Amino acid sequence: MSTINATTVQATNVQDTAGANSSTTAQLLSGRAKAWVNFNGDAFTTRGSFNVSSVDDRGTGIYTINFDTDFSNANYSSVFGGGYITGATGDNTMVIVSAEAGYTPAADSIKISTHYVNGTESDFPWICASFFGDQ
Repeated sequence: MSTINATTVQATNVQDTAGANSSTTAQLLSGRAKAWVNFNGDAFTTRGSFNVSSVDDRGTGIYTINFDTDFSNANYSSVFGGGYITGATGDNTMVIVSAEAGYTPAADSIKISTHYVNGTESDFPWICASFFGDQ
């Protein structure tokens, strides 16, 4: 991995060394996701991630997402989603993913829970999270 130290960067397009995965300078400055993860809470497998070192299964519907690179503080933004792909029916199948109740996020990790609308914690096959902030 290379590091560029500069006071001014004037580029219209930034790419990886293979010439792919491009981002404009404006997109980079305004804040691309600094970490994200997509995992199966049922089988507990990770489908894909960026800047996430691990996801810990702490019980039914309770997880800790650990970051490779810590955020500069715990004031980053979190976006969660999840659910079933097939076979889910009825009013009680909406999945809610949220920071764990009573827990304050940390710069190096966040604890989340997944549960039905009625509050019952459950493992779900699709759990996704994205994080934005300074590192």
